[in-house]
Amino acid sequence: MSGAPAPASAPEPRCRFIEHQGKQILFHDLSNITNPSDGFPVIAQSKAIIARQPRASVLTLTHVANSRFNKELVEGLTDLAKHNKPT
Repeated sequence: MSGAPAPASAPEPRCRFIEHQGKQILFHDLSNITNPSDGFPVIAQSKAIIARQPRASVLTLTHVANSRFNKELVEGLTDLAKHNKPT
């Protein structure tokens, strides 16, 4: 056995599907973002994932604890909600 430390596991993606009570939910982890511009890649990734799903079929959950926001990020999140609005 070598004395080398075990490699660190990769962090979970900030935009991923989780399961809750048998339902798939697209989870947006925007927690602990100190630079609001770091949220835009999560929004873009979410839109790309949602675009591949049947219209109005994706449940989402967004976690924003301990994050900093600016007007542009709030507008981006609002646009994301509109993008996935049920018909």
